[in-house]
Amino acid sequence: MAADLGGAATRLEFNAELFNAAMQEYVETFRKNAEFEIQNLALELLTKVERRTPVATGRLQNSFHVIMPGETDSYQYEDHQGHSFDGVLHDHPHAELSDTVIEAVVGSNVPYALRVEAGSSKQAPQGMMAISVAEMMGKLEAAVEKELRKGFN
Repeated sequence: MAADLGGAATRLEFNAELFNAAMQEYVETFRKNAEFEIQNLALELLTKVERRTPVATGRLQNSFHVIMPGETDSYQYEDHQGHSFDGVLHDHPHAELSDTVIEAVVGSNVPYALRVEAGSSKQAPQGMMAISVAEMMGKLEAAVEKELRKGFN
């Protein structure tokens, strides 16, 4: 803000408190929106993967699930014959939510999932996960760019 001091003098002043408060509010809104976008993208990825997953018993297809940001995995599922399974992703049992990371995890713990992803099934010769992720590339970046533009316009 500028103030005319009369004559040839002008005082320039910047209120850092107001600026910092506005930036904190913007960052918090951005984080909430980013978390929302990541959740939506994870659910969209899950849907794509499930649609591409070959089905014999339904075990693999039903095993895919999402761990949302900040959550710990706890997942039970059944195949089409009614057999129950523990679906916890033991290699990645938690999705991080911190000041620097907002993470969602989509996965399966079925032992043969990697073979199917590598193309062992005639029903899914291109796999399920990698091709679905490739289709979605750019969506997260576009969502982040949109939020940044909102904040700086």
